[in-house]
Amino acid sequence: MLLDELGFRQDVKSEILVDNQSAIQMSRSQMAVYRNRHIPLRYHFVKDLLENDITLTWVASADNVADLFTKSVATIIFLKHREQVSSVVINTHDV
Repeated sequence: MLLDELGFRQDVKSEILVDNQSAIQMSRSQMAVYRNRHIPLRYHFVKDLLENDITLTWVASADNVADLFTKSVATIIFLKHREQVSSVVINTHDV
């Protein structure tokens, strides 16, 4: 919706990479709604988005770039994910 408001209309669904297979299954299964009644309804909006706007794709935890922003990661993993996020590498030795 943000891209649309900025004038960048998307013709394809946005792909969201997820490393939690249970979350993917819960988003796709009607039975999961019954078993997980404790989850507030506002979090079930993903099911509506899956119909038209997004697609969820599983990715191994070791390859999940989002971990760079959400967890404390080892230097080697930080460097790997940094390369995936940006094509610009900042050389801190020249600063």
